[in-house]
Amino acid sequence: MPVERRPGDLGATARTAVESLAGLSSGRDITVEGSATADFDPELIERLVANLVSNALKYSPEEGAVSVRVSNGSRARIEVRDQGPGVPEQYQEMIFEKFGQIKAKQERVKLASTGLGLTYCRLAVEAHDGRIGVDSVVQEGSTFWFEL
Repeated sequence: MPVERRPGDLGATARTAVESLAGLSSGRDITVEGSATADFDPELIERLVANLVSNALKYSPEEGAVSVRVSNGSRARIEVRDQGPGVPEQYQEMIFEKFGQIKAKQERVKLASTGLGLTYCRLAVEAHDGRIGVDSVVQEGSTFWFEL
């Protein structure tokens, strides 16, 4: 995946991604907070954040909040938190694989995955030499995160 990195504010990119989902998120409680400066491809990261937020909206109840948090520690980090059904621990790595949702459905487990969307996210993060993961509690929700 070709990457065209340039310095930018991940917070501004996250806000643009959320704004691009206006039709999908109408009336939903979505917050974006924080900022972090990093070298990244804004188009790839905007699509990545939009995918994570779209999934969070899809799997959270109508009244559930979705939050996006941008921070800067040893690496720039974005977290997307939902109030969905959560992902059982044994499937948390699988959902980033190609067609991970299909594999899980074969095992009769419903996961918060689009099948290819999270694979795209993993590839985009890896193209930036970053890391991606999920922290999840079943019946409480998930926090999908990535670091650049």
